[in-house]
Order: sequence, then structure tokens, then C-alpha cells
Amino acid sequence: MTSSRFRGILGVALAALIVLTGASVFAGTSAAFAESTPSPAPPATAPAPLPAPTITSPAPGTFVNGTSVRVQGTKAPGTSIQILAGPGQDSLCQVSGDAGTNFDCVVPVSQSGRQYVLTAVQYGGGQTENQRASVTIQALMPPTVNPQSGTTPGPISGKGYPGATVTVASNGNVFATTTVTNAGAWGATIPDSTPSGTYNIQATQAFTPGGAASRPSTSVPIRVEIESIPAPTITSPTNGQNVSPANATYSGTGTDGLTVMVNAGNEQGERLVCTATVSGGRWSCSGAGMPSGAATLIALQTDGKNLPASSIPVSVNYGAASGSGGTPTAPGTPGSTPQAPGTKTPAPTVAPAPGSTATPAPAPATPGQTPSEGATPPGGGGLQENGGTWADSTPFTNALQPTSGVLFTAEWWRAVALAAGAIALLLVPARLLANIVAARISPVRRHGHGISHFTGRNRSAAEFDRAPELPSPGVWVTGAFGIVMTAILVMLANPIEGQPGYLRLLLASVIALLLVNAAGTLMPVVLARWWKAGPATIKLAPRYLIAVAAASALSRLLELQPAILFGLVFTVSLVSVIGAELRGKVALARIAAVFSVGVVGWVATGLIGQPSGFWGALGSEIAGITAMAGVGSAAIMLIPLGQLSGRAIYSWSKPLWMAVTLMMFTALFLQLGPVIDSWQGGVAASVAVLLAVGFGAVSLSLWLWRRYVQPALR
Repeated sequence: MTSSRFRGILGVALAALIVLTGASVFAGTSAAFAESTPSPAPPATAPAPLPAPTITSPAPGTFVNGTSVRVQGTKAPGTSIQILAGPGQDSLCQVSGDAGTNFDCVVPVSQSGRQYVLTAVQYGGGQTENQRASVTIQALMPPTVNPQSGTTPGPISGKGYPGATVTVASNGNVFATTTVTNAGAWGATIPDSTPSGTYNIQATQAFTPGGAASRPSTSVPIRVEIESIPAPTITSPTNGQNVSPANATYSGTGTDGLTVMVNAGNEQGERLVCTATVSGGRWSCSGAGMPSGAATLIALQTDGKNLPASSIPVSVNYGAASGSGGTPTAPGTPGSTPQAPGTKTPAPTVAPAPGSTATPAPAPATPGQTPSEGATPPGGGGLQENGGTWADSTPFTNALQPTSGVLFTAEWWRAVALAAGAIALLLVPARLLANIVAARISPVRRHGHGISHFTGRNRSAAEFDRAPELPSPGVWVTGAFGIVMTAILVMLANPIEGQPGYLRLLLASVIALLLVNAAGTLMPVVLARWWKAGPATIKLAPRYLIAVAAASALSRLLELQPAILFGLVFTVSLVSVIGAELRGKVALARIAAVFSVGVVGWVATGLIGQPSGFWGALGSEIAGITAMAGVGSAAIMLIPLGQLSGRAIYSWSKPLWMAVTLMMFTALFLQLGPVIDSWQGGVAASVAVLLAVGFGAVSLSLWLWRRYVQPALR
């Protein structure tokens, strides 16, 4: 019976399977028959082109004399924008793709030019070609004044934009006006009628006499004497004359018995050409000059006691006629061959569209240029023909303003006010709020109802298998890993492109962070022993990587340029139990050492100036990252919370903590000057102020309630 029932069930199943198979075959046959007579497909429609980007600010012809310019405009939804700037069309800002239709970038300006081109490149969003919008502005950086020693009236010289008009002044009193030579040098003489005294000399430059001027240069002190010697003249060679670099004769007029020294200079430096004694009101000497190229001659007349008097500069060409080492064209003008140091000239290439043949794209940054089809996104391997060089600039190459450009200006007082506001509205309220939280947690811990009790172990630890003990990688290996990880996180504060220059940036970041961490560990260890605080040990603090990542993420999210960096990954631990005063001193030594290294790096960025080549860019990036990581780390460590050094200083001496914090946060806000300029008057600034005031008010109210109102109610 069971066997027959089984066979029946099996038969039903087989029958059902046959029916289903036949149905599927019939359906397939019908579908195939239906497909054999296809209906005509509707004609394909090309997708509508995306709207091209526009630059709404700055307007064409805008004059910029600062270290940054804010670029705003519109874009298509879902596309990304990259801003190219300057003669080399460097990639200096990037806006990631989102649904918005506006973009806003703060682009650093590190070069001067009458034709300074800003280009917005729109890519992504499904478009098959990059779209561009360009605007041409005028950018003029401050000239430089060479340091002066001794007394004068005498020569004052420096560098500027070729052809610009330089005005030398002190406290609004104009001493001299001169023109920058084609070699980029200028010279002037303090008038003999200038009263004796010490003057802080500053220079400005303008493209045209009486036109819009640059910001003042770094102030250079000079000492003026009433007595001065007459200035000589150069009668041969004359302006524009070609001179042999091997041996040439120089002559002019002067004062009998005095000595005349002829100096030749160009962008690479100065050298003494020859010396002569004036006789009969005339002098003449011969000597080898500069290498082939444009140079400036200045004759200095001296009596051996006072500072020399300077002649009017004479521009000459060493070597053959122009065209083989003659006068160079001004940067940024048509026909200019020399490139600004650290820049690159990208020539975008295009990826071939399916079924098409790739064709080279025209050079970028030309207003009205028609983009080539199939162009790939900037930084994605298609915008630059040669993929970049080791000397190309990165966002960290010229990220900071020189210290001389921010001191004794309105930016200084603004930074002091912002630092005081941060202390009053953020740091002190945060400490008060932390005290309230600590007071609430302490009773819970005393009565044994903390988190450890709630999640406590109710099984023996012996029940669990022990993890195998692996050999330690060693102190040097872990330390190197920590520095490299920190360097990578620091680099992420700005966009990274697949260019060789970013490998150089990684090396610069590692070196800079080694300097910052060495200062933050060695100095406290030495002083701890000096103060008899007991032995101190240096340890890798992985928890600091969270602060490093948070600072970089904040800078990247808010597009801060320069960025706020935290670069400490090592900590100093004191083995002995010491008092609050000694612990505060050690903490202060740690912060002061880190801050000092940052300030040295900041000063070094101004001394390096515009970098040239691989080594110049590497040095500039080391100095810049050291400055940003040193000042930023010191400021963050001063927050009086947790185990940060600022907590130890705050517990030891609140007035001292406040003074140190005011100084170091002022330096931080001075570094962030371009960011503050771009935020000033905007929505972001208003929101930041409202949040700070709200946080301070709530924290202070809670503290007052806890301290005074609550005890009174009890």
C-alpha cells in the first residue's frame, strides 16, 4: 500500500514537471516568434547638455593685492569644479560634486601679473567633456626691500614686478619713487635732506604711476645721517646696451678722492664688478660681469667712513643681443618663456570616446576656449599631458602669509580679538561644563553604579581562551609608523592629486612632523630632569591620531586654506607623582617648545619666498607644515580638558594659562587670516559667532545654576 502510494505521488510529480516544461518551451517559442518580427525602435535622443559653469566673482579686471582671492560662481548640479590660477594654471582649489549649483573657493595668490587668469573647470556629472569659464584679473604682490645696515642716506634696493612703479615711504612720508627694471630689481636713494633718525622703510608697487598699489612690503629699519656723500653717475654702459660678460669697461663721474664700486645684480644675486678711485671728477674700471642675461648696474661712492651713495640704476644685457639672453619678458605676458618657480603648465589631454579617435586638446586657461570631447576630470590623469613634475606646487607649498605681512596691521588686532573671544566663549565655558559633568559622574562612581558595574563580568576570566602573545614590532618601528600615519592624515587636510609633487609633500610632511614631535618631547624630558620631577618617558599616543584626523577633517570640510593642523603623536609621561605646579611647568615647556618650532617654520616660509625647483618646494613645504602643525598643535593642546597640557597649566595658574592661550591663539588666527577674510560678512561667520555665543551662554548658565542656585534651593 505504501509502495503504490509512493508511485502515485511520483507519477503526479512527473506529470506536473512535463506540463511545466512544455509550457516553458511553448512560451519560449512564442517569444522567439514574436522577436522574429521586431517593431521599429524609437529614434535615440541625445542627452541635453549640462549648463556651462560661470564665474560671478571676481569681475574681469579686478585688482587683487592680497594673498588670496575668493572665486564664486555657478555650476551644473552633480558636477565638480576645479579652480586653476596664475600663469602656470596651477590647481589651487577643488569643489566636490553635489546637488548644489553654486561654488565658492578661496584661491591663494603667490604671483603678480597684469593678466592673472582664473579658470573654473567643470567635470563629472555625466557630461562627456569638461566645460570651462575664465576671468582675467590683475594681481600684484608687495615688493621686497633688501635689509639695510649701518647709516645712510644711501642706496635702497629690492625686487618687484618688472615695469612696476615702486614707492618707498616711511609712516606716509614718501622718500623716493622708482621703476622696477626688466630683471625684476629696483633701486633708489634716500634724499640728502632727510633729517637724522631711524626710519622704518616700506615699499609699495603699482602697475602704472598713481594706479592701484600693492600692500606694503616688510618694514626695514634704516638709520639716516645728516652728512652724506654725493652720488656718482654711470655714463658707460648706457641703458639697454649689450655688455660682454667676460670683460667690460665701466665709467662715470664722481667726487675726487672717493672710491667708486660697480655692482651688477639680477634675480640670482649681486656681485662686485670692479673698483676705481675718482680723479678729475671721473672714474673708470674694467671687470667681469654677470652671466648672460639682463642685469642692473649700480655705482656706489664711499669715503670709507660713511655709507656709500648710490647712482641711478642702469639696465644692461650681458652677452649677445636680445633673443639670446636679452631682456626677459614680464611674467604673464604673451611671449614669456620663463615660468614662475614651482608652477606647471598643464596641457589637457582627452580620452577617446567610444568609436572615436583621440585628439589633443588646446592649452588651458584661454578665455573662450572650446573644450575637447571626452575630457577627463582634473586630477584624474587626463588634464595634464605629462602627469606633473617633482617640482610642481601643492596646496602646502605657499599656504601661509609671511609673518612680516601680518604683523602691525589690522589683521593683528583682529586676531587678538578673535583669540580673546575664543577664550571667553569656548575654552573657559568648556572647562566650566566639564566641571559640572565631572561633579555629576563622581557620586555615581562612589556608590558603585558606574558603567563598569552595569556591564561587569559575571564569569571567570579563566573560561576564555587567551590570545597568543605576538612579538612587539619595536619602538622605532611603531614610532615611524605613527609619524607616517600622522603625515598622511595631515596631507588629507587638502585635496590630493596623483602627481609626483605629492610624494615630495609626503616627505616634507614626515620631516616637519619629526621636528614638531622632537620639540614636544625632548624639551619636557630635559626640563623634567632639571626640575627634579623624576624620570620621564616618551611614548607613542595612538589616541592623538584621532585629534590629527579630526583637525584635518575639519580643515577639509570647511575648505580652510591654510589648514588647522595637529601634528603631535608622542607624549611625555612622568613616572613620579608630582604636584600641580611642577606638572604645569612641564606642560608649559612642552607647549612652548612646539609653538616655538612652529614660529620658526613660519618665519622660514617668508625667508624662502617663492620656491624654485624640487628643493625649493620641499623646503617651503617643510617650513609651512612645521608652522601650521606647530602653532595648531600648541593651540589645541592648550584646551583645558582631559589629559591635554592645557588642563595642567589651567590647574596650576589660571592667569598664566589665559596669557599663554591668548598669545598662541592670536598666532593661530593670524595664520588663518585668508580664511577669515573670505568668511568675513558671510553666513558661515554669522553661524560660527552664534554657535560660540550660544555655547558660552549655556555653559555659563549651567555652571551658575550648579554653583549658586542649586545650593540655595537645598
